[in-house]
Amino acid sequence: AIGLLAGFRLNASYGRYREGRQVWSDTQTTLRDLARQIVMWIPDNNNAQVVAHKSRLLRLCEAFSITFLFHLNDKGCHYNMKRKTILGEEQFYNRVQAEFEAELYDVYRDSNENAVSSDNDSETTIQIDKDLLRADFERICRIKSQRGNVPLEVLTCMGETVAALGANNVETTANYEENG
Repeated sequence: AIGLLAGFRLNASYGRYREGRQVWSDTQTTLRDLARQIVMWIPDNNNAQVVAHKSRLLRLCEAFSITFLFHLNDKGCHYNMKRKTILGEEQFYNRVQAEFEAELYDVYRDSNENAVSSDNDSETTIQIDKDLLRADFERICRIKSQRGNVPLEVLTCMGETVAALGANNVETTANYEENG
């Protein structure tokens, strides 16, 4: 009887693990697809703000993976961290916050890498991009330190960026091809 119970529990836990891996894989695939569509449909048309918003959207796609991972797992898959019971809860969360900020900093570190424009306004583009990215980094870290829903905040930033692109009447590649 104990062998049957152990076998059942093992199968159930493996099923949950496999389902979690499938959901994580689907999330990563969707994010890559979104990034590909951003690159494909938002044109690089000599507009500094459009280039900055495009760069921001791509970085937010990258940041979503990190924030989602830390949202699902307290330690963000940093298995070398000691457990809460050993460190104490506050010290543990301070360490998690430091690891989160280090992971997120890797996304936002090279902020002028994608912010290159083909016109003479490249300095303006880089400055706009740095300001937007610094604000995003600080906003996301603040929400994490308050133990809020960080992936939702990243999606909110994405929505704000898409709305800003729409407010600027940015023509996507599809609109451009339709209108000739």
